[in-house]
Amino acid sequence: SRRASEGPLSEAPFILHCASAASDSEPGSESDVTEAQKTSPVHPIFLGWDKPALPMAASRIADAYARPEGLDLRGVLVVTPAARAGRRLMELLLEEAESKEIPLTPPEAVTVGHLPERLYTPSGPLADSTTTRHAFAQALKRTDAGVLAEVFPELAPNLAGWMALAGIVEKLHREVGAEGMDFLDVARMFESGLPYDDSNRWKVLAEVQKTYLRVLETSGYRDRDRERRLAWKEGRVRTPGDIWMVGVVEVAGVVRRMMESLPGQVRALVHAPEELRGRFDSLGCIVPGEWKEAFIDLENEQLHVVQRPRDQAAAVTSVLRGFDGRFAAEDVVVGVPDPELVPFVEQGLAAGSVPHRFAGGTPLQETGPVRLLQALADYLNGRPFPAFAALVRHPDLHEMVEGAMQRGIHGADPDLADGGELMEATGALTVLDRYQTRHLQD
Repeated sequence: SRRASEGPLSEAPFILHCASAASDSEPGSESDVTEAQKTSPVHPIFLGWDKPALPMAASRIADAYARPEGLDLRGVLVVTPAARAGRRLMELLLEEAESKEIPLTPPEAVTVGHLPERLYTPSGPLADSTTTRHAFAQALKRTDAGVLAEVFPELAPNLAGWMALAGIVEKLHREVGAEGMDFLDVARMFESGLPYDDSNRWKVLAEVQKTYLRVLETSGYRDRDRERRLAWKEGRVRTPGDIWMVGVVEVAGVVRRMMESLPGQVRALVHAPEELRGRFDSLGCIVPGEWKEAFIDLENEQLHVVQRPRDQAAAVTSVLRGFDGRFAAEDVVVGVPDPELVPFVEQGLAAGSVPHRFAGGTPLQETGPVRLLQALADYLNGRPFPAFAALVRHPDLHEMVEGAMQRGIHGADPDLADGGELMEATGALTVLDRYQTRHLQD
């Protein structure tokens, strides 16, 4: 949850509400780094941090490929942490070409999340998140209830419940798959000496996972994480061209293995000075343990100690307003370590008329159309009045409801005796609430 114009690569002089970007459990121990640096095709290039990252990256890439006839980047793949950073980098590359008075042929830009599919060819169409969740729901329903009770003691009563359970399993599947493992691998880890044995539950999940893969294959789809893992194990990883990783600070385990198996060289541009090389691994990603003891030179007046989440939001707003217009909104980054604080910060900034944007974007399930469909599904599942009340309050439906009731309220129901006068005075929602109070009390 960050306010950033370029995602993690924002050209920003200020960082508020900051916290560590990684945990000790992430890859990158000192022994791993030393061994990987001996064999990795990735060549870290340290840009320093006295200037913003993206302009320095654009300058470095342009200098490497500029020719009198033009800046031809057709064979270049640029990898950024966020799509917005990639778009901004394209703008800066164009500025570099214009300054050299040569034409630009732009590179391909992808986020680190989409990089793996540029390194191999899937054996079939990959299932999207919706298809994956439905396939897991089918797999759960096909699993014996007695077996499934090891993981989920209470089974779902309806489709919505099965989809909720499928969402939980899908999230685990993604987290485990990102490190190049499946549920059975996790079960074996528990059996090989971990402090406690939870292998039985993971074995049940492994059976669900096997059924899930069969459901996908029957439907003509392939699982993304399994395809990546197989591509690496079977040696099907290939180089799509010159790869430049720009400010990528974290790479999942299976993607790391794919990158380290590439036959060609990969350049990783690191937004840090050369003397901090030991704090980054062979891919240019941070080594969490090395940063735990890093000294941050802050003065007491730069620290604001507050109590509650709303107080934190108020402090952020106060500091930003204290800049008194010296910086544009896109020149400031607000780092929030706890995602649950994001709504408080956004509300505080909005109340203080401070322009802001959530760099994480809006999840699909939080968009208006999806929330409307969810409200409609909740209502159709038994037609309870609370679900109906929530449905008619949806912003995309509210105006239509108001208009319909304005046209039809007169004489429609004696219980709504106040008629059009009440409607005009209070609105449709008030009339609806009064109807519930009179006739639908529990």
